[in-house]
Amino acid sequence: MTPVKAGARVRSRVVLASIERKGDGRVILKTSNELLIEGEDKPALVAQTLVMLVA
Repeated sequence: MTPVKAGARVRSRVVLASIERKGDGRVILKTSNELLIEGEDKPALVAQTLVMLVA
């Protein structure tokens, strides 16, 4: 990972990795996330997130 310098241009890349239905109107979304810095070879952040949606 690379620190982000003040004034640097960044962009986020988010990919939906999976959707899991849990019943009772609940769904879990899993995403893969990267925060990329313009002109750098390594990302500033790499993460996976879990989000539960309840209807």
